[in-house]
Amino acid sequence: MLKSGLINFLLKRGNGSKNYFQYPNIVPQLKIKFKSQNLYYSNTNINMSNRGDGSSYHHHSNMVDISPKTIEIIKIKSQAIGETLRPKLKSYVDIQVGKIIENKIKNNLGRIVRVDEDSTVYDAIKVMNEKRVGATIVVDKNNRMTGIFSERDYLSKVDLRGLTPRETLVKDIMSSKVITVSGDSGASKCLSIMTKRNIRHLPVLDNKRLIGMLSIGDIVKYIISEQSQELNGLKSDILHD
Repeated sequence: MLKSGLINFLLKRGNGSKNYFQYPNIVPQLKIKFKSQNLYYSNTNINMSNRGDGSSYHHHSNMVDISPKTIEIIKIKSQAIGETLRPKLKSYVDIQVGKIIENKIKNNLGRIVRVDEDSTVYDAIKVMNEKRVGATIVVDKNNRMTGIFSERDYLSKVDLRGLTPRETLVKDIMSSKVITVSGDSGASKCLSIMTKRNIRHLPVLDNKRLIGMLSIGDIVKYIISEQSQELNGLKSDILHD
């Protein structure tokens, strides 16, 4: 029986007596190797060393025989799983970012952080540090969004210019040309905007109402989380006939 971490074959390579499959990063360094008519696998690296006569030998650990029939079943199921995951991955990337914001709120991570535009940079950085965020919405006295202040703004406009954080106001160095997206925008579209504009955060609006701040990290974490759940659900498909 294969170990529970064995999910999928990604790559087949080599020739002659050196054919082997390598599994994905779900189980790091897990490889299986053909030898004569039998198949072996190991949960450690296969270390190859030269004997000096042009041949090589292999060190294995935790070796277990797997029949040719079993490996054929695994190959067939692996292909089926791959066909299942590919469209799923596309759906994750195309998900509406409003759903990602909802997921953050559900996990108590979606609170919008705001600072007054007349606050000092020092106070803004202090708030960001306490809330563990890389950017904050800047608002005026009427609580209307007037800009975004980020760690990058601090480094490029305060630190490098030699300004004093306790004396510099946020409104003097914030990014005032704010790019926003709607909650029904796709994650792939937002990633494209952030990449082209060289920014990491986008305010998300719903009918002109601010519902959250989206970061590149939010999208990546969501995709990884969804993929992990999908893979966990598929484990039994490859571990059992």
